[in-house]
Amino acid sequence: MDIKTESLSPIEAINLLGSTVYPRPIAWVSTVSEEGTYNLAPFSYFNVASVNPAIVSFSVLLNGKGEEKDTLINLKANEHFVVNMVDARLAEQMNQTSEDLPADVDEFALAGLTPVAVESGPSPAVKESLAWLECRLHSVQRLGDGPLAGNLVLGEVVSVHIDDQIWQNGRVNMNEWDLIAKLGGLRYSSSKEYFNMKRPG
Repeated sequence: MDIKTESLSPIEAINLLGSTVYPRPIAWVSTVSEEGTYNLAPFSYFNVASVNPAIVSFSVLLNGKGEEKDTLINLKANEHFVVNMVDARLAEQMNQTSEDLPADVDEFALAGLTPVAVESGPSPAVKESLAWLECRLHSVQRLGDGPLAGNLVLGEVVSVHIDDQIWQNGRVNMNEWDLIAKLGGLRYSSSKEYFNMKRPG
């Protein structure tokens, strides 16, 4: 089966790509509006883009009407965001914050989460998360203008918080941390299922 993407609608494209490129780590991004409302939303188009300098990337799709989402509006306004990591304990609350809600709704309050002030900027972190990345906005690249078009966000990681319960002997103990990842459709996976493989050379 060969599928030409130009023949697909945006919904067909997101269904095809989302069920082909996986598992995808989840960036649970917290921002704050100019009016002071906290926003929290998950994005699965997320990864490390560079380590020197330390930069992460995630993509914010325009909504079904081709409009910018609150996360994108907020981070452009104050050029700061926090990526909170999502483990299995927080899956339901993460899912709650994926709902498309009015800009004046505080997703921290909605999901029963605790905002924590950070030194690097105005966006709060999720206290319940075992790790978060505090980021200054590096750049945003608009990749299209229609519904579900992407906006590639690059953020410079200026500080990393890791809870003591998963920080052991100078590194993260992955055996103690059950991060989740997005698969296609409604499916998620656990980082508890893995195998080891040594690189050649």
